Amino acid sequence: MKCKHCGNEIQGATQELKVGGIGVLFFIFPIVGWVFYFVWKKDEPGKALKASVLAWMGFSSGFVLIMFIGMIASFMVPRFAGLDGAAKAAACQQNQAALESACAIYYANAAIAGDPKYPDTLEDLFIEGLIDEVPMCPEGVPYHYDNRTGTVTCTQSSGGHSHMR
Repeated sequence: MKCKHCGNEIQGATQELKVGGIGVLFFIFPIVGWVFYFVWKKDEPGKALKASVLAWMGFSSGFVLIMFIGMIASFMVPRFAGLDGAAKAAACQQNQAALESACAIYYANAAIAGDPKYPDTLEDLFIEGLIDEVPMCPEGVPYHYDNRTGTVTCTQSSGGHSHMR
């Protein structure tokens, strides 16, 4: 290595290997660093070594980052996994409440007309225009309707969610 002031050779100094901006590439894409290691191995062993070191550093850093993300995911996934069942239960209960409200409106309209009664079936609510469609439980099963009381219950009590009213 030469002195930058006088230009004379400095004894015992190691030459600084400059890989340049391509070193960042070796770090981000380790495979490129390993390829350059084999390309430079004979002609420029110092650069080859630096390319290999940067590739291994990038590989190790990426591995640690993936492990860290995996650990965080392993803690978060079970926390959110139960939300699916809770969402289905809430949707089911909301459907039941909406159907019972429509039944109450049907009953009130029938009482005004002089014949107070609940609809015979849930389809009657659709026919009367009180609902857009007859919903099913999010688990895919129909609701049980009692036309004597106007109550709607879910027939699904096991499996996906348990929320009988």
